[in-house]
Amino acid sequence: MPDILRICCPHAEPRVIERLWKARRYRKLFNYLWVEFLMARGAVRLWGGRPYWLTVDPNNFCQLHCPFCPTGADRGVRGKAMMDLEHFRRLIDRLGPYVIHVDMMNWGESLLNKNLPEMIAAAKSHGIEVRLDANFNHVPDGMLDRLIRSGLDVLSLSIDGASAETYGRYRAGGDFERVMDNVRTLVRRRRELGRTSPWIVWQFLVFRHNEHERPRVAELARKLGVDQVSFVAPFIPNEPGFLWEWMALNPEYQLYPPPAAAPGDGEMLRARLSSQTRKTASMEPYYARRFGAASLLSAAYLRRLAAMAVREGEWGWLFERLAKILAYSWRTRSGFGSVPYRSAEGGRRPVCKWPWAGMAVNPNGSVSPCCSVEEERDDFGNVFKRSFSSLWNGRLYRDSRRHVSRFVRGRAGVMPEADHVCRRCTAIGVANFKFPNHSPYGSDPNVALAQPDLEGPGGGDPGSGKGLSSGLAPSPEPLSSSRGKR
Repeated sequence: MPDILRICCPHAEPRVIERLWKARRYRKLFNYLWVEFLMARGAVRLWGGRPYWLTVDPNNFCQLHCPFCPTGADRGVRGKAMMDLEHFRRLIDRLGPYVIHVDMMNWGESLLNKNLPEMIAAAKSHGIEVRLDANFNHVPDGMLDRLIRSGLDVLSLSIDGASAETYGRYRAGGDFERVMDNVRTLVRRRRELGRTSPWIVWQFLVFRHNEHERPRVAELARKLGVDQVSFVAPFIPNEPGFLWEWMALNPEYQLYPPPAAAPGDGEMLRARLSSQTRKTASMEPYYARRFGAASLLSAAYLRRLAAMAVREGEWGWLFERLAKILAYSWRTRSGFGSVPYRSAEGGRRPVCKWPWAGMAVNPNGSVSPCCSVEEERDDFGNVFKRSFSSLWNGRLYRDSRRHVSRFVRGRAGVMPEADHVCRRCTAIGVANFKFPNHSPYGSDPNVALAQPDLEGPGGGDPGSGKGLSSGLAPSPEPLSSSRGKR
Protein backbone atom coordinates (compact mmCIF):
# COMPACT_ATOMS: atom_id res chain seq x y z
CA MET A 1 0.00 0.00 0.00
CA PRO A 2 1.43 3.42 -0.93
CA ASP A 3 2.75 5.52 1.93
CA ILE A 4 0.17 8.24 1.36
CA LEU A 5 -2.67 5.73 1.82
CA ARG A 6 -0.98 4.25 4.87
CA ILE A 7 -0.83 7.70 6.43
CA CYS A 8 -4.33 8.82 5.45
CA CYS A 9 -6.07 5.47 6.03
CA PRO A 10 -4.06 3.65 8.72
CA HIS A 11 -6.80 1.07 9.40
CA ALA A 12 -7.45 0.17 5.75
CA GLU A 13 -6.61 -3.39 4.69
CA PRO A 14 -4.33 -3.56 1.63
CA ARG A 15 -5.93 -6.77 0.37
CA VAL A 16 -9.37 -5.13 0.32
CA ILE A 17 -8.02 -2.24 -1.75
CA GLU A 18 -6.24 -4.60 -4.13
CA ARG A 19 -9.24 -6.85 -4.69
CA LEU A 20 -11.68 -3.98 -5.21
CA TRP A 21 -9.30 -2.42 -7.75
CA LYS A 22 -8.82 -5.66 -9.68
CA ALA A 23 -12.58 -6.33 -9.68
CA ARG A 24 -13.15 -2.77 -10.98
CA ARG A 25 -15.46 -2.00 -8.09
CA TYR A 26 -14.35 1.63 -8.15
CA ARG A 27 -17.38 3.05 -6.36
CA LYS A 28 -16.96 0.61 -3.49
CA LEU A 29 -13.22 1.30 -3.43
CA PHE A 30 -13.63 5.07 -3.25
CA ASN A 31 -16.24 4.74 -0.49
CA TYR A 32 -13.99 2.34 1.43
CA LEU A 33 -11.02 4.69 1.32
CA TRP A 34 -13.15 7.77 2.06
CA VAL A 35 -14.77 6.13 5.10
CA GLU A 36 -11.38 4.91 6.36
CA PHE A 37 -9.99 8.44 5.95
CA LEU A 38 -12.89 9.99 7.86
CA MET A 39 -12.55 7.35 10.56
CA ALA A 40 -8.84 8.04 10.98
CA ARG A 41 -9.46 11.75 11.51
CA GLY A 42 -12.39 11.14 13.85
CA ALA A 43 -14.99 12.84 11.67
CA VAL A 44 -18.39 13.22 13.30
CA ARG A 45 -20.36 13.79 10.10
CA LEU A 46 -19.79 11.45 7.16
CA TRP A 47 -20.44 13.60 4.12
CA GLY A 48 -20.53 11.25 1.14
CA GLY A 49 -19.48 8.19 3.18
CA ARG A 50 -21.67 5.10 3.45
CA PRO A 51 -21.25 1.91 5.51
CA TYR A 52 -19.28 -0.77 3.69
CA TRP A 53 -20.22 -3.50 6.19
CA LEU A 54 -23.82 -4.48 6.96
CA THR A 55 -25.37 -6.86 9.44
CA VAL A 56 -28.95 -7.58 8.38
CA ASP A 57 -31.20 -9.71 10.57
CA PRO A 58 -33.90 -11.45 8.45
CA ASN A 59 -35.75 -12.45 11.64
CA ASN A 60 -34.99 -12.32 15.34
CA PHE A 61 -36.50 -15.54 16.64
CA CYS A 62 -34.97 -18.98 17.01
CA GLN A 63 -35.99 -22.52 17.95
CA LEU A 64 -33.01 -23.02 20.30
CA HIS A 65 -32.52 -21.74 23.84
CA CYS A 66 -28.81 -20.96 24.12
CA PRO A 67 -28.41 -19.61 27.69
CA PHE A 68 -26.22 -16.56 26.96
CA CYS A 69 -28.15 -15.43 23.89
CA PRO A 70 -30.85 -12.77 24.43
CA THR A 71 -33.10 -14.58 21.95
CA GLY A 72 -32.55 -18.06 23.38
CA ALA A 73 -32.96 -16.80 26.95
CA ASP A 74 -36.09 -14.89 25.91
CA ARG A 75 -35.00 -11.64 27.54
CA GLY A 76 -37.72 -9.79 25.69
CA VAL A 77 -35.52 -6.81 24.81
CA ARG A 78 -36.75 -6.71 21.18
CA GLY A 79 -40.12 -7.30 19.60
CA LYS A 80 -40.22 -10.38 17.38
CA ALA A 81 -40.30 -9.62 13.66
CA MET A 82 -39.49 -10.99 10.22
CA MET A 83 -38.05 -8.75 7.51
CA ASP A 84 -40.12 -8.26 4.38
CA LEU A 85 -38.40 -9.03 1.08
CA GLU A 86 -39.36 -5.68 -0.45
CA HIS A 87 -38.00 -3.79 2.53
CA PHE A 88 -34.70 -5.63 2.14
CA ARG A 89 -34.55 -4.91 -1.59
CA ARG A 90 -35.09 -1.18 -1.01
CA LEU A 91 -32.35 -1.18 1.62
CA ILE A 92 -29.83 -3.06 -0.52
CA ASP A 93 -30.63 -0.99 -3.62
CA ARG A 94 -29.86 2.13 -1.57
CA LEU A 95 -26.61 0.92 0.00
CA GLY A 96 -25.54 -1.92 -2.31
CA PRO A 97 -23.25 0.18 -4.53
CA TYR A 98 -21.11 0.99 -1.48
CA VAL A 99 -21.31 -2.20 0.62
CA ILE A 100 -18.54 -4.79 0.44
CA HIS A 101 -19.80 -7.40 2.92
CA VAL A 102 -23.18 -8.41 4.44
CA ASP A 103 -23.78 -10.72 7.39
CA MET A 104 -27.29 -12.12 6.94
CA MET A 105 -27.97 -12.88 10.60
CA ASN A 106 -27.79 -11.43 14.08
CA TRP A 107 -30.27 -12.37 16.81
CA GLY A 108 -32.26 -15.14 15.13
CA GLU A 109 -32.09 -18.27 12.97
CA SER A 110 -32.21 -16.75 9.48
CA LEU A 111 -33.28 -20.01 7.81
CA LEU A 112 -36.73 -19.47 9.33
CA ASN A 113 -37.28 -16.64 6.84
CA LYS A 114 -38.52 -18.28 3.64
CA ASN A 115 -37.30 -15.34 1.53
CA LEU A 116 -33.69 -15.64 2.68
CA PRO A 117 -32.30 -16.99 -0.65
CA GLU A 118 -33.95 -14.15 -2.56
CA MET A 119 -32.42 -11.62 -0.14
CA ILE A 120 -28.98 -13.13 -0.67
CA ALA A 121 -29.43 -13.07 -4.45
CA ALA A 122 -30.43 -9.38 -4.26
CA ALA A 123 -27.23 -8.58 -2.33
CA LYS A 124 -25.11 -10.61 -4.75
CA SER A 125 -26.53 -8.60 -7.67
CA HIS A 126 -24.60 -5.63 -6.22
CA GLY A 127 -21.33 -7.57 -6.01
CA ILE A 128 -21.50 -7.95 -2.23
CA GLU A 129 -19.85 -10.76 -0.31
CA VAL A 130 -22.54 -12.51 1.78
CA ARG A 131 -22.09 -14.61 4.90
CA LEU A 132 -24.75 -16.57 6.81
CA ASP A 133 -24.50 -18.14 10.26
CA ALA A 134 -27.02 -20.84 11.15
CA ASN A 135 -27.60 -23.47 13.82
CA PHE A 136 -28.85 -25.71 10.97
CA ASN A 137 -31.43 -27.57 13.04
CA HIS A 138 -34.33 -26.67 10.79
CA VAL A 139 -33.83 -26.62 7.02
CA PRO A 140 -37.10 -26.24 5.06
CA ASP A 141 -37.65 -28.40 1.98
CA GLY A 142 -35.81 -27.01 -1.04
CA MET A 143 -33.94 -24.42 1.04
CA LEU A 144 -30.49 -25.95 0.51
CA ASP A 145 -30.69 -25.85 -3.29
CA ARG A 146 -32.02 -22.28 -3.19
CA LEU A 147 -29.19 -21.22 -0.87
CA ILE A 148 -26.54 -22.80 -3.08
CA ARG A 149 -27.97 -21.19 -6.22
CA SER A 150 -28.38 -17.78 -4.52
CA GLY A 151 -24.63 -17.16 -4.69
CA LEU A 152 -24.08 -17.28 -0.91
CA ASP A 153 -20.34 -17.00 -0.27
CA VAL A 154 -19.98 -18.35 3.29
CA LEU A 155 -22.23 -20.58 5.39
CA SER A 156 -21.02 -20.83 8.98
CA LEU A 157 -22.62 -23.62 11.01
CA SER A 158 -22.73 -23.13 14.78
CA ILE A 159 -21.95 -26.57 16.17
CA ASP A 160 -20.32 -26.48 19.60
CA GLY A 161 -19.64 -30.16 20.12
CA ALA A 162 -18.64 -33.43 18.50
CA SER A 163 -21.29 -35.41 20.39
CA ALA A 164 -24.93 -34.93 21.31
CA GLU A 165 -24.04 -34.52 24.99
CA THR A 166 -21.55 -31.67 24.62
CA TYR A 167 -23.51 -30.03 21.78
CA GLY A 168 -26.69 -29.86 23.85
CA ARG A 169 -24.99 -28.26 26.83
CA TYR A 170 -25.01 -24.84 25.15
CA ARG A 171 -27.28 -25.37 22.10
CA ALA A 172 -30.24 -26.22 24.31
CA GLY A 173 -33.09 -27.71 22.30
CA GLY A 174 -30.86 -28.65 19.37
CA ASP A 175 -30.59 -32.07 17.75
CA PHE A 176 -26.97 -32.97 17.00
CA GLU A 177 -27.76 -35.91 14.71
CA ARG A 178 -30.21 -33.86 12.68
CA VAL A 179 -27.57 -31.15 12.22
CA MET A 180 -25.06 -33.75 11.04
CA ASP A 181 -27.59 -35.12 8.53
CA ASN A 182 -28.25 -31.59 7.24
CA VAL A 183 -24.52 -30.97 6.82
CA ARG A 184 -24.11 -34.19 4.82
CA THR A 185 -27.03 -33.22 2.59
CA LEU A 186 -25.58 -29.72 2.07
CA VAL A 187 -22.17 -31.05 1.02
CA ARG A 188 -23.76 -33.62 -1.27
CA ARG A 189 -26.10 -31.13 -2.98
CA ARG A 190 -23.31 -28.61 -3.47
CA ARG A 191 -21.26 -31.31 -5.20
CA GLU A 192 -24.20 -32.50 -7.32
CA LEU A 193 -24.96 -28.95 -8.46
CA GLY A 194 -21.33 -28.47 -9.47
CA ARG A 195 -20.78 -25.51 -7.16
CA THR A 196 -17.83 -24.55 -4.98
CA SER A 197 -19.85 -22.13 -2.86
CA PRO A 198 -21.00 -21.55 -0.26
CA TRP A 199 -17.76 -22.08 1.63
CA ILE A 200 -18.80 -24.23 4.61
CA VAL A 201 -17.40 -23.34 8.02
CA TRP A 202 -17.89 -25.33 11.20
CA GLN A 203 -17.86 -22.70 13.96
CA PHE A 204 -17.09 -24.10 17.39
CA LEU A 205 -17.44 -21.92 20.50
CA VAL A 206 -14.80 -23.26 22.90
CA PHE A 207 -16.16 -23.73 26.42
CA ARG A 208 -14.72 -25.66 29.35
CA HIS A 209 -17.06 -28.61 28.77
CA ASN A 210 -16.18 -29.07 25.07
CA GLU A 211 -12.57 -27.93 24.60
CA HIS A 212 -11.33 -31.52 24.79
CA GLU A 213 -13.29 -32.33 21.60
CA ARG A 214 -11.39 -29.98 19.29
CA PRO A 215 -9.25 -32.71 17.66
CA ARG A 216 -12.34 -34.87 17.21
CA VAL A 217 -14.20 -31.97 15.60
CA ALA A 218 -11.41 -31.52 13.05
CA GLU A 219 -11.55 -35.20 12.12
CA LEU A 220 -15.35 -35.26 11.91
CA ALA A 221 -15.39 -32.13 9.75
CA ARG A 222 -12.89 -33.72 7.37
CA LYS A 223 -15.11 -36.77 6.98
CA LEU A 224 -18.20 -34.64 6.37
CA GLY A 225 -16.50 -32.56 3.69
CA VAL A 226 -16.62 -29.24 5.57
CA ASP A 227 -14.19 -26.66 4.19
CA GLN A 228 -12.99 -25.03 7.42
CA VAL A 229 -13.20 -25.32 11.18
CA SER A 230 -13.18 -22.11 13.21
CA PHE A 231 -12.53 -22.37 16.94
CA VAL A 232 -13.81 -19.21 18.64
CA ALA A 233 -13.40 -17.81 22.15
CA PRO A 234 -16.98 -17.06 23.29
CA PHE A 235 -18.26 -14.10 25.24
CA ILE A 236 -19.48 -15.21 28.69
CA PRO A 237 -21.15 -13.28 31.54
CA ASN A 238 -18.28 -11.79 33.50
CA GLU A 239 -19.04 -13.26 36.91
CA PRO A 240 -16.91 -15.81 38.79
CA GLY A 241 -19.55 -18.55 38.71
CA PHE A 242 -20.08 -18.30 34.96
CA LEU A 243 -16.37 -18.05 34.20
CA TRP A 244 -15.50 -21.01 36.42
CA GLU A 245 -18.28 -23.14 34.93
CA TRP A 246 -17.99 -22.14 31.26
CA MET A 247 -14.68 -20.53 30.31
CA ALA A 248 -12.13 -22.80 28.64
CA LEU A 249 -8.94 -23.70 30.48
CA ASN A 250 -6.88 -23.05 27.35
CA PRO A 251 -5.77 -19.37 27.58
CA GLU A 252 -6.14 -19.02 23.81
CA TYR A 253 -9.92 -19.17 24.25
CA GLN A 254 -10.21 -16.91 27.30
CA LEU A 255 -11.51 -13.36 26.86
CA TYR A 256 -11.49 -12.66 30.60
CA PRO A 257 -9.03 -13.00 33.49
CA PRO A 258 -9.72 -16.36 35.18
CA PRO A 259 -11.28 -16.22 38.68
CA ALA A 260 -8.66 -16.17 41.41
CA ALA A 261 -10.51 -18.84 43.40
CA ALA A 262 -13.45 -21.17 43.10
CA PRO A 263 -16.74 -19.23 43.52
CA GLY A 264 -19.25 -19.93 46.24
CA ASP A 265 -22.15 -22.35 45.95
CA GLY A 266 -24.62 -19.62 45.02
CA GLU A 267 -22.52 -18.43 42.08
CA MET A 268 -22.02 -21.97 40.81
CA LEU A 269 -25.73 -22.76 41.10
CA ARG A 270 -26.68 -19.74 39.04
CA ALA A 271 -24.13 -20.64 36.36
CA ARG A 272 -25.58 -24.16 36.13
CA LEU A 273 -29.15 -22.85 36.02
CA SER A 274 -28.30 -20.82 32.94
CA SER A 275 -27.79 -23.99 30.93
CA GLN A 276 -30.77 -25.86 32.39
CA THR A 277 -33.52 -23.24 32.10
CA ARG A 278 -35.33 -22.36 28.88
CA LYS A 279 -37.04 -19.10 27.91
CA THR A 280 -36.21 -17.06 30.97
CA ALA A 281 -34.30 -13.85 31.53
CA SER A 282 -33.76 -14.59 35.19
CA MET A 283 -30.06 -15.35 34.94
CA GLU A 284 -29.28 -11.84 33.70
CA PRO A 285 -29.76 -9.59 36.75
CA TYR A 286 -26.01 -9.36 37.23
CA TYR A 287 -26.25 -6.57 34.67
CA ALA A 288 -29.26 -5.07 36.38
CA ARG A 289 -28.16 -1.50 35.80
CA ARG A 290 -28.85 -2.01 32.09
CA PHE A 291 -32.55 -2.55 32.68
CA GLY A 292 -33.27 -0.42 35.73
CA ALA A 293 -35.12 -1.36 38.89
CA ALA A 294 -38.54 -0.63 37.42
CA SER A 295 -38.40 -3.41 34.84
CA LEU A 296 -36.48 -5.92 36.94
CA LEU A 297 -38.81 -5.51 39.89
CA SER A 298 -41.91 -5.94 37.77
CA ALA A 299 -44.39 -8.64 38.77
CA ALA A 300 -43.63 -10.78 35.70
CA TYR A 301 -39.89 -10.76 36.33
CA LEU A 302 -40.26 -11.49 40.03
CA ARG A 303 -42.54 -14.44 39.25
CA ARG A 304 -39.79 -15.90 37.05
CA LEU A 305 -37.21 -15.52 39.81
CA ALA A 306 -39.56 -17.06 42.36
CA ALA A 307 -40.33 -20.01 40.06
CA MET A 308 -36.62 -20.77 39.74
CA ALA A 309 -36.11 -20.45 43.49
CA VAL A 310 -39.01 -22.84 44.22
CA ARG A 311 -37.82 -25.36 41.65
CA GLU A 312 -34.26 -25.38 42.97
CA GLY A 313 -35.07 -24.80 46.66
CA GLU A 314 -32.75 -21.81 46.78
CA TRP A 315 -34.63 -18.91 48.38
CA GLY A 316 -31.41 -17.39 49.67
CA TRP A 317 -30.24 -17.07 46.08
CA LEU A 318 -33.45 -15.19 45.22
CA PHE A 319 -32.99 -12.63 47.99
CA GLU A 320 -29.34 -12.19 46.98
CA ARG A 321 -30.46 -11.42 43.42
CA LEU A 322 -33.01 -8.85 44.56
CA ALA A 323 -30.43 -7.12 46.74
CA LYS A 324 -27.99 -6.88 43.85
CA ILE A 325 -30.67 -5.58 41.50
CA LEU A 326 -31.37 -2.69 43.86
CA ALA A 327 -27.70 -2.05 44.55
CA TYR A 328 -26.71 -1.97 40.86
CA SER A 329 -29.73 0.06 39.82
CA TRP A 330 -29.19 2.83 42.36
CA ARG A 331 -25.42 2.95 42.44
CA THR A 332 -24.08 6.01 40.66
CA ARG A 333 -21.15 4.10 39.21
CA SER A 334 -20.83 0.33 39.44
CA GLY A 335 -17.36 -1.16 39.36
CA PHE A 336 -18.84 -4.59 38.72
CA GLY A 337 -18.03 -5.81 35.23
CA SER A 338 -16.44 -2.49 34.29
CA VAL A 339 -13.54 -4.23 32.52
CA PRO A 340 -15.10 -7.40 31.10
CA TYR A 341 -12.43 -8.07 28.47
CA ARG A 342 -8.70 -8.29 28.55
CA SER A 343 -6.92 -5.12 27.47
CA ALA A 344 -5.17 -5.03 24.13
CA GLU A 345 -1.47 -5.79 24.11
CA GLY A 346 0.47 -2.91 25.60
CA GLY A 347 -2.72 -1.31 26.90
CA ARG A 348 -3.54 0.20 23.50
CA ARG A 349 -7.14 1.06 22.73
CA PRO A 350 -8.19 -0.39 19.36
CA VAL A 351 -10.47 1.60 17.11
CA CYS A 352 -14.10 0.54 16.74
CA LYS A 353 -15.09 0.74 13.06
CA TRP A 354 -18.82 0.39 13.56
CA PRO A 355 -19.83 4.08 13.91
CA TRP A 356 -18.15 4.95 10.59
CA ALA A 357 -18.14 1.78 8.51
CA GLY A 358 -20.85 -0.59 9.77
CA MET A 359 -24.57 -0.75 10.39
CA ALA A 360 -26.80 -3.40 11.96
CA VAL A 361 -30.37 -3.48 10.60
CA ASN A 362 -32.98 -5.41 12.56
CA PRO A 363 -36.00 -7.16 11.00
CA ASN A 364 -38.34 -4.21 11.63
CA GLY A 365 -35.84 -1.71 10.20
CA SER A 366 -34.57 -0.48 13.56
CA VAL A 367 -30.86 0.34 13.27
CA SER A 368 -28.35 -0.61 15.96
CA PRO A 369 -24.92 1.04 16.10
CA CYS A 370 -23.34 -2.42 16.00
CA CYS A 371 -24.34 -6.08 15.94
CA SER A 372 -23.84 -6.31 19.72
CA VAL A 373 -26.65 -4.03 20.88
CA GLU A 374 -29.36 -6.24 22.35
CA GLU A 375 -32.04 -3.76 23.42
CA GLU A 376 -34.22 -1.95 20.91
CA ARG A 377 -34.41 1.11 23.13
CA ASP A 378 -30.70 1.69 22.41
CA ASP A 379 -31.18 1.80 18.62
CA PHE A 380 -30.53 4.93 16.54
CA GLY A 381 -33.69 5.04 14.41
CA ASN A 382 -35.58 3.11 11.76
CA VAL A 383 -34.15 2.99 8.24
CA PHE A 384 -37.53 1.93 6.81
CA LYS A 385 -39.29 5.00 8.25
CA ARG A 386 -36.81 7.84 7.70
CA SER A 387 -34.22 8.86 5.15
CA PHE A 388 -30.87 7.16 5.36
CA SER A 389 -28.93 10.44 5.42
CA SER A 390 -30.89 11.85 8.37
CA LEU A 391 -30.23 8.66 10.32
CA TRP A 392 -26.57 8.17 9.31
CA ASN A 393 -25.63 11.73 10.26
CA GLY A 394 -28.22 12.12 13.00
CA ARG A 395 -27.47 13.10 16.58
CA LEU A 396 -27.07 9.57 17.94
CA TYR A 397 -24.57 8.54 15.25
CA ARG A 398 -22.65 11.81 15.70
CA ASP A 399 -22.48 11.27 19.46
CA SER A 400 -21.26 7.71 18.88
CA ARG A 401 -18.43 8.79 16.59
CA ARG A 402 -17.45 11.61 18.90
CA HIS A 403 -17.26 9.34 21.95
CA VAL A 404 -15.43 6.46 20.24
CA SER A 405 -12.90 8.86 18.74
CA ARG A 406 -12.21 10.40 22.14
CA PHE A 407 -12.12 7.00 23.84
CA VAL A 408 -9.58 5.57 21.40
CA ARG A 409 -7.35 8.60 21.99
CA GLY A 410 -7.60 8.18 25.75
CA ARG A 411 -9.67 11.36 26.23
CA ALA A 412 -12.84 9.63 27.43
CA GLY A 413 -13.74 6.62 29.50
CA VAL A 414 -16.63 4.24 30.01
CA MET A 415 -19.74 5.89 31.47
CA PRO A 416 -21.92 3.05 32.87
CA GLU A 417 -24.87 5.34 33.67
CA ALA A 418 -24.96 7.13 30.32
CA ASP A 419 -28.09 7.03 28.17
CA HIS A 420 -26.11 6.48 24.96
CA VAL A 421 -25.20 2.81 24.48
CA CYS A 422 -21.75 3.56 23.01
CA ARG A 423 -20.77 5.58 26.07
CA ARG A 424 -21.68 2.62 28.26
CA CYS A 425 -19.76 0.17 26.12
CA THR A 426 -16.74 -1.46 27.75
CA ALA A 427 -15.81 -3.43 24.62
CA ILE A 428 -14.97 -0.66 22.17
CA GLY A 429 -12.79 -2.20 19.48
CA VAL A 430 -13.32 -5.75 20.78
CA ALA A 431 -16.52 -6.66 18.93
CA ASN A 432 -15.13 -5.38 15.63
CA PHE A 433 -15.76 -6.83 12.20
CA LYS A 434 -13.08 -8.40 10.05
CA PHE A 435 -13.14 -9.85 6.56
CA PRO A 436 -13.07 -13.68 6.80
CA ASN A 437 -9.76 -15.46 6.26
CA HIS A 438 -10.93 -17.28 3.15
CA SER A 439 -12.62 -14.19 1.71
CA PRO A 440 -11.14 -12.51 -1.38
CA TYR A 441 -10.88 -9.47 0.92
CA GLY A 442 -9.45 -11.36 3.90
CA SER A 443 -6.01 -10.42 5.15
CA ASP A 444 -5.09 -13.31 7.43
CA PRO A 445 -1.82 -14.91 6.24
CA ASN A 446 -2.91 -18.26 7.69
CA VAL A 447 -5.43 -18.78 4.91
CA ALA A 448 -4.03 -22.30 4.50
CA LEU A 449 -6.06 -23.19 7.57
CA ALA A 450 -9.10 -23.12 5.34
CA GLN A 451 -8.00 -26.07 3.21
CA PRO A 452 -10.27 -29.14 3.18
CA ASP A 453 -7.79 -31.28 5.10
CA LEU A 454 -8.13 -28.84 8.02
CA GLU A 455 -4.47 -29.12 8.91
CA GLY A 456 -3.24 -26.21 10.98
CA PRO A 457 -0.52 -25.36 13.47
CA GLY A 458 0.00 -28.05 16.03
CA GLY A 459 -0.58 -31.08 13.82
CA GLY A 460 -4.19 -31.09 12.73
CA ASP A 461 -5.53 -28.61 15.28
CA PRO A 462 -6.96 -25.76 13.21
CA GLY A 463 -6.46 -22.14 14.19
CA SER A 464 -8.81 -20.24 16.39
CA GLY A 465 -10.63 -18.40 13.63
CA LYS A 466 -11.08 -15.36 15.85
CA GLY A 467 -12.37 -12.88 13.35
CA LEU A 468 -15.83 -11.60 14.11
CA SER A 469 -16.71 -13.77 17.06
CA SER A 470 -20.16 -15.21 17.15
CA GLY A 471 -20.17 -15.22 20.88
CA LEU A 472 -21.63 -11.97 22.37
CA ALA A 473 -21.46 -10.36 25.67
CA PRO A 474 -24.43 -8.67 27.23
CA SER A 475 -25.12 -5.15 25.99
CA PRO A 476 -24.35 -2.38 26.54
CA GLU A 477 -21.01 -4.02 26.90
CA PRO A 478 -21.37 -5.78 23.57
CA LEU A 479 -22.40 -8.36 23.09
CA SER A 480 -22.07 -12.91 20.87
CA SER A 481 -22.92 -14.03 20.05
CA SER A 482 -23.33 -15.17 23.25
CA ARG A 483 -24.43 -13.72 19.71
CA GLY A 484 -24.18 -17.07 22.02
CA LYS A 485 -23.75 -15.01 18.27
CA ARG A 486 -24.72 -17.92 17.43
